[in-house]
Amino acid sequence: MASFHSVTFELELYFEDADVDADASFIGAKFNAATNFRGSTFRYTSDFKFAEFKEFADFGSAVFGAAIFGKATFNNIAAFRSSRFSGDAKFNEATFEGPTDFGFATFRGIAQFGSAVFKDELRFLGTVAHRWWDGSPGEPMALGTNPTLDIQHTRIDKPERVSFHTLILRPHWFVNVDSRKFIFTDVSWEWDRISIKQELTALDAKEVSSPNRLLAIACRQLAENAEANNRYEEASRFRYWAMDLARRTKWKGWSFWKTDWLHMFYWAVSGYGERIRNALSVLAAVWVVFAFLYTQVGFEQKPPKPSNDSPSSATAASITVEDRIGQPLTLNRALTYSLAVMSLQKPERQPVTNWAHTLVTLEAILGPVQAALLALAIRRKFMR
Repeated sequence: MASFHSVTFELELYFEDADVDADASFIGAKFNAATNFRGSTFRYTSDFKFAEFKEFADFGSAVFGAAIFGKATFNNIAAFRSSRFSGDAKFNEATFEGPTDFGFATFRGIAQFGSAVFKDELRFLGTVAHRWWDGSPGEPMALGTNPTLDIQHTRIDKPERVSFHTLILRPHWFVNVDSRKFIFTDVSWEWDRISIKQELTALDAKEVSSPNRLLAIACRQLAENAEANNRYEEASRFRYWAMDLARRTKWKGWSFWKTDWLHMFYWAVSGYGERIRNALSVLAAVWVVFAFLYTQVGFEQKPPKPSNDSPSSATAASITVEDRIGQPLTLNRALTYSLAVMSLQKPERQPVTNWAHTLVTLEAILGPVQAALLALAIRRKFMR
């Protein structure tokens, strides 16, 4: 074991390209001058707990096994550019006074920044050189093979200087931190590869309490960030997740008289005003279903044009009875009639029976409401 426990380094320290083939302990060490660990390899555990770096600390391109920087203090620039962490990287409760750079860094284990303090710039950058799972070109890069970023309860004095560039991110990484002012540039959330269930499972593994509620809050904040920066489709996704998480919470241990049925209806007919396909499908269903029902109830029939000969009293009585009972519409006529009712037009044939009146009134309410939900979903996805 290489031990520098509580050692004070007054002069500049050069460990550049060093190969440390044992555990390395710098617990409580003080680095009063610039420190250079660039390109060094720590094959096992490197422990910098409680260490203090008063000047520039350069760990660029360093390779770590398990790395511990818990409660360490970086008074100047902390550079971990292109570093590789094979095991967990623990920066819990560390303090970063100056700019902190994790550009192109990769994490194979958990990157823990819980309760850390960032007083200046923080950067996570990726590359479009390759995809981490199949090597194909042109996509943002993940932080590692199976990375987990934990920045819960961090204190960030300048959130507008926290940036994530060309990376593959996960929504649950932003639980218990305010992401509304973070800078996200060319990032990917890979919606087709993740699900709410997966994100909640990841939070359960971290033993996060109230994962549904906290993930919903994180998604709302990410939605605000996306909308403020004109990433409207992304904002729509996050809003949907936030609302759906709230729905799942309300359905736990549900009972008929306590369930928020309005919330459920909003989800079913339009995906909370965020899903165009849902809203369009329901609108089409309203049109077709009511058209079919109009073939089963009575509508006013136009009396035949009188001939030159006066109709007999029996014929007149027959027409009167027919008008009172009404007659169902043919399917083709019912489709156009239903469309006219939905668009608040006044079709020629008036309903005669109570059932016909009820159906027309109901469609005149449901049709425009569903059309408005469709318009809302389109606007939210493409708003300018």
